[in-house]
Amino acid sequence: MDNKENEEVNILLTRSLISYLSKISKGKVISYSISSKIVKEIGFLAHNKVNNSLAISIGQKLSAGVVICGSYRNLDEKKNIEIEVIGIDIITGEILFKRKYKAIKGSSLLDTIDRLSLEVGELVSGRILSLGELEINVINTTNSYELFINGMLETRIPPKFKKKLPSGIPFILSMRKYQEGIEVFNTNVTLVKEEKMVFFIIPLELL
Repeated sequence: MDNKENEEVNILLTRSLISYLSKISKGKVISYSISSKIVKEIGFLAHNKVNNSLAISIGQKLSAGVVICGSYRNLDEKKNIEIEVIGIDIITGEILFKRKYKAIKGSSLLDTIDRLSLEVGELVSGRILSLGELEINVINTTNSYELFINGMLETRIPPKFKKKLPSGIPFILSMRKYQEGIEVFNTNVTLVKEEKMVFFIIPLELL
């Protein structure tokens, strides 16, 4: 795996888990931009395996109670990979959980990340979670918008946004015009277990 591909998978895993945990956790989840800066300063990514001592140092610099870190490796030449995720208590140094997942890079990887996020979310929150599906389509426009869920940037749309998220938990959806920050859509949603909620949005500026 080359460095560029390495970085892309790392960013995908990290952003997805941070985004998911921010939706279900009652505590503060530190953003990707802040955590990635400290990770680089500590030199955590220079190691092939999770270094618990460095992980604790990162958590201390971030004033975090728990740090979640992981690694992945190629299993063969067919793009099969193994992902390992570890949760560490920053105060005691205790390993709170340790999980391994296997996937094939591509659509299988995205499904594995959804499952990984759900299981880690249950471990962190201490409750059983289930998933619903959210789909957002922006129509009658050639403009570009940014989609926020609970105040955190998810993606730029169009094209449509489609993602599995925890059910039974209220989310605030906000859509803002790209680079201008003007809000053109805002609503509260709560997904139902194993059901799909679809939005077709005409931004307020076009009405």
